[in-house]
Amino acid sequence: MAELSDADIVALALGIPHPKFKMDRLQLAALSKEKTVRERARKIVLWQVVRLTNGEDVDRPMRRLIGMWCRQELRGPRRGRPKSNSKEEEIYLAFKAITNDTGGRKLQRKAIISFLAEKFGVKERRVYEALERQDPRKTVERMRRGWGQLLHKSTLSAENRERAERICKQLDQLRGCI
Repeated sequence: MAELSDADIVALALGIPHPKFKMDRLQLAALSKEKTVRERARKIVLWQVVRLTNGEDVDRPMRRLIGMWCRQELRGPRRGRPKSNSKEEEIYLAFKAITNDTGGRKLQRKAIISFLAEKFGVKERRVYEALERQDPRKTVERMRRGWGQLLHKSTLSAENRERAERICKQLDQLRGCI
């Protein structure tokens, strides 16, 4: 960790992917939860907040990371069982690896899903749900649907309506690229 800057360490603790971190999403998620990384990032953020209160200059990326860190800390621990997408990501990545090897024919899909359910110790329905939640195309479509529903509400101001229309157009362009 000696070659990482302070901003890189805070980004790593927040789980933000960066080209400097040459690892996949699962490794990044595991590393971001490590106690030493989280503690070092917490100290960095606190020192930067002290600099801000003293009127010293803090660069823009670090300010953004400080804001993200503080929002996360203010939300606090959630009630109930801790939610982690790492298992869903593992299922999705395993599915992608298998379908890339076999060509992903529709007839084999059920066999692949039952294999993954057995491998990860979950029901087949959970595998289907994990694949749907992790698929980037489905995520963009869900976001577009949500913004579209927001557009149809009559309580939006003109400025917010323009903003929502702009976001819908960007999501349509993104959906065309994926």
